[in-house]
Amino acid sequence: MLLLEAGRRDTLSLDSHPHRLPQALQRTRATTGNSRASRSPASTTAPSYQPRGKMLGGTSSLNGMIYMRGTPADYDGWRQRGCEGWDYASVLPFFRKAEDQERGENEFHGVGGPLNVSDSRFRSEIVDAIVAASVEAGIPR
Repeated sequence: MLLLEAGRRDTLSLDSHPHRLPQALQRTRATTGNSRASRSPASTTAPSYQPRGKMLGGTSSLNGMIYMRGTPADYDGWRQRGCEGWDYASVLPFFRKAEDQERGENEFHGVGGPLNVSDSRFRSEIVDAIVAASVEAGIPR
C-alpha cells in the first residue's frame, strides 16, 4: 500500500504544540486553497472557514490531532433529513469499534481499536477558567 500526501513535513508540530494552530491557519503552504465550506441554499449564515491540511498527516496534523465526533443531535438530524443509517444509535457502534480510549470502555467509548483517544495533556489557565465558568453556568463538565 502507498499513501501519497500533498505538502511538506509538518514543521509546526501541532500534535504536541496545539497553541500553534492559529499560525498554521495563516500559512497558505500548510493549507489547501479550497478552504471554504459550501453553504446550503436554506442557510442563513455565511460559509464557515474549513481549512484542510496540506502536509504530512493531512488535516489530522493541522487540527492538532483533536478527536471530536459531534453531538448525537448532529447524527439524528442527518437521519431526519433522509440519511438512513446515520442516526447516532447506528454510528455509535462504529465509533466504539474504532477507538482505543485511554479512560477505558463504557457505553459511549471503546477500547482495542486502531484510533488512540486520550485526554489533552495541554493545560491552560484560560481554558481552565472557561471550563469552570461553564460548570458554574450549569453546563455539565
